[in-house]
Amino acid sequence: MVDPATGTPIWQDGLAGPVIGTPSLDGGGVLAVQTYSSTAPLTLINASTGAVLATIATGAEFGQPVFADNMLLIPTKGKGLWAYK
Repeated sequence: MVDPATGTPIWQDGLAGPVIGTPSLDGGGVLAVQTYSSTAPLTLINASTGAVLATIATGAEFGQPVFADNMLLIPTKGKGLWAYK
């Protein structure tokens, strides 16, 4: 995470692979980051601290996760649309 006023890093995380698409942020400060990795491609991060909250192994996916109505929607290549509350 970078301070938009100064460009100075606030926190940094090493993820399982390169980030694909744009991360999604919910109203509670959870950042959903899709990575290209077979081990843990979707990572949920506390946007304030950078702490990893959870990982969801969906497989190598290219769809962007989206928060909507208290749910996290994850499009998958061959497993349909996943929804988490």
